[in-house]
Amino acid sequence: MDCIELPKDAYGRVIPLNTGTLYKKNGVAVFIYHYDYDPRDKAWYVETDEGSRGVSELLLDRDDCWEKLLADLKRGASRVHHPECAYFGRDENDCDQCEAVCSFACKKIAFGDIESRIRKLMGEDQ
Repeated sequence: MDCIELPKDAYGRVIPLNTGTLYKKNGVAVFIYHYDYDPRDKAWYVETDEGSRGVSELLLDRDDCWEKLLADLKRGASRVHHPECAYFGRDENDCDQCEAVCSFACKKIAFGDIESRIRKLMGEDQ
């Protein structure tokens, strides 16, 4: 019996099977429902909030830069109600599809994400 390699992202990084959020190349988070392996293609797929897609199309971490962070913050600041939803690239009341996973602490999670992104961009989160 052959061994099955773990799924890899678009950069070839191994994705642990307990990873619940991956990222599109534009930085938008996608929530992962489950992972599937197709032995015919020898390829991994994920069922996401946007449907099924190949794991190799996604990123383990947000491919981030200062400009993307500023754009996300601007998008969030443009919304009067629930700016944290806009920051994560979601509509209001789209909680089950959100990176914050409807924890009712969305603002706290958004601010924690912003802090984490700033630290990574400053090179402090190695």
